[in-house]
Amino acid sequence: RAAFYIPGGVAIATGLVYLWVSRSWPLADKIAGEKKHDIGRAVAISPEARQALWRVIVILTMGALLTGIIFQTSTIALPKVFQEGLADLTSSALLDGGMVTLVFAIAAFSQIASGQLIDKFSIKSVWITILFMQVPLLILVGLFAQSGMLIAAFAALIIVFSEIPIQDALLARHAPEHLRSRLYGLKFSLALGAGALSVVIIASLHGAGGFTWLFGLLAACALVLGTAAFWLPARPHHLEAQATAGAE
Repeated sequence: RAAFYIPGGVAIATGLVYLWVSRSWPLADKIAGEKKHDIGRAVAISPEARQALWRVIVILTMGALLTGIIFQTSTIALPKVFQEGLADLTSSALLDGGMVTLVFAIAAFSQIASGQLIDKFSIKSVWITILFMQVPLLILVGLFAQSGMLIAAFAALIIVFSEIPIQDALLARHAPEHLRSRLYGLKFSLALGAGALSVVIIASLHGAGGFTWLFGLLAACALVLGTAAFWLPARPHHLEAQATAGAE
């Protein structure tokens, strides 16, 4: 129970501090200024913009759902994976939890590296590469045991964590400014909603055949999304068309 009390207390304290610090902030958005984007007009006058917009919506929706399943399922299942796969190396829940914490803590820094990559290279190419790298690593997590499984899990979590900022960057690049806050809310709702299925998925597949089928499913999700990402517009054509429409 203490494992829930302590983080819960920290979360409540953080919220109270935020309320205190933000009490004098203006309610209206006085920083961003007037929203001048008119994506509706751009989509109406340009078939290319309309097609590109729908491709972005479909692929990023798939991305929110599938990456939500991959991330939530892999992180929730990892303690149990370590408990079963490292039985000869660990002898207590404390040691299992410590190893999981260490893997998460190190893997989280991979987000910095992926952020630097998308600043230097094509964000679409980086996203596809990371998604396809997840496929063999997730499969190996389900197949290996002992030290081999530990290495595969560590590598897989690094790649899974590195994918987190990429979708946010894609959404920022392809969505007009005045819609971004709503689209981010929708994205996180989809990701968390899909993540809610993780417990059911873990229980069903682990009971049917251990973690081999579970991580095979996660690898399939990464493969499907990586293939779909090839159809993502390389450049946000609908925003370019929007700018042209505004100039006219």
